[in-house]
Order: sequence, then C-alpha cells, then structure tokens
Amino acid sequence: MTIWNKQLEEITFAFSQLFDRIDRTSINFKPNADKWSVGEIMEHIILVNESYYPIFNELTADSYDPPFLSRFDFLVDLYGRMILKSVEPDRNKKYKTQAIWQPGKSEVNYDVLDRFFKSQLVLSKYMKELLPYALEEVVIHSPASKFIVYPINIALDIIISHEKRHLNQA
Repeated sequence: MTIWNKQLEEITFAFSQLFDRIDRTSINFKPNADKWSVGEIMEHIILVNESYYPIFNELTADSYDPPFLSRFDFLVDLYGRMILKSVEPDRNKKYKTQAIWQPGKSEVNYDVLDRFFKSQLVLSKYMKELLPYALEEVVIHSPASKFIVYPINIALDIIISHEKRHLNQA
C-alpha cells in the first residue's frame, strides 16, 4: 500500500461518514447559488479522477508518449508546484474548474455515492500500479491540457489534495 492509498482510504471513509449524516434530499442542498452541493462535489471528484485514467492506462501499458514540454525540467517543476499549491486543502481562494470537470447537472442522483466509492477503488488500484512510475518521476500531462506537465507522483499528490480540499468544502 502506498501513502496515496492510505490517504485515499481516509478520504473515502470521511466521505462515507459525511453521507451517513445526510439524507437523500440533502445531497443536492446548496448553501448558496455560488457553491456546489455535496452531490456535485462528489460528481466533480469522479470526473477529475476519471480524466486521468486514459493517461494511467497508457503508462501501465508502456504506450505513453510524453509530451514535448516534459523535456523542460523548469516547466515540469513550475506546473507541478503551481497546481499542487492551488488545490491545497487549507487554501481559501476559489478557482473556476475546467469545463471538462464541471458536474453535468445541478440535481445529482443519489447513486453518486456508489459511483464515488467505485471510482475510489479504481483510483486506489491505479495508485498501486503507478508506484514504479512515481518513483521514477515519470512526467505526464494534465488531462485538461497537454501543455501542462508534471511528474506522476505530483499528479497523485494533486489528486489527493484536491479530494481533501473538496471534503473540507462538503
């Protein structure tokens, strides 16, 4: 088990505890129009995590072709640090999410909980499989843009920090 798997387990457990305290109608409750409901937050996390899966699949199949910008260490370091900082759990600054990661509809079905847990299991499996690539600091591109590059170990840190940030918001 990796440190990422351990943290993912803790986050998943915390979300399950949160869900134990809310009923079916509360999943779509928004404190105000500018905030997401718990259901939308979970939908967003699923979308973000699943957007990485094609890249993870290519890595584990040894068919990943690193982007040109991955050759520039200063860019890899800059983007990695910048994005990781932007998703820190304690950071109060709000960011607009990329269109590909926007929840599809404001009314989320209650099955989002099951889909979230299944997605977490898939992500956990990837984290174990990606450990050798993380140790080598293989550089990937962001699912949002091939011009944004960072090491896979930073990508996993970003995913974990992103989930923690949204857990705090829920």
